Amino acid sequence: MELGDIPAVLSIEEESFSNPWRKEDFLFAMVSPDYEAVVAELEGPVGYAIYRFSGKEVHIGNLAVESSHRRKGVGSALLRHIFEQARRNGAVRATLEVRVSNEAARRFYLAHGFFCVAVRKGYYRKPREDALVMVKLLK
Repeated sequence: MELGDIPAVLSIEEESFSNPWRKEDFLFAMVSPDYEAVVAELEGPVGYAIYRFSGKEVHIGNLAVESSHRRKGVGSALLRHIFEQARRNGAVRATLEVRVSNEAARRFYLAHGFFCVAVRKGYYRKPREDALVMVKLLK
C-alpha cells in the first residue's frame, strides 16, 4: 500500500464497513513496523488487507474488496499473500474477528480453512455486535 492508494482504500473501507477505519489508521498501518498493508490492483486498488505478526501468529485486522470485484478471487488472492508471508515469518496460525451478522465474510473465511474458536461480546460498535474469533492453522 502506498500513499496514492489511500483514497481508493478509504472508498472500499467505507463501502464495506459500518464503522470504517480513518485515513490516519491506514497511514499508521503503512508506517508501523508491526503491520503490513497491501493492496490488490486491477487498474487501481480493488481490495486491501492489513495484518500484523505477533510471535507465531498473523492477525488479519482488515480485509476488504470493492463490491464490483467481490466473488472474483481478489479476497482469496489477498489471503494467499498473507498466508505466504506468514509462513515465511514462521507463523503457525492466522486469526481474525468477524461480525456475527456478516454471513458472506463468515462463509468466505470458512471456505479458506478458518474455524470459530470464541465469541467477543459487544466487540463491534455502530451497531454494537458480537464478533466471532476465527483461526486457521497454517501448514
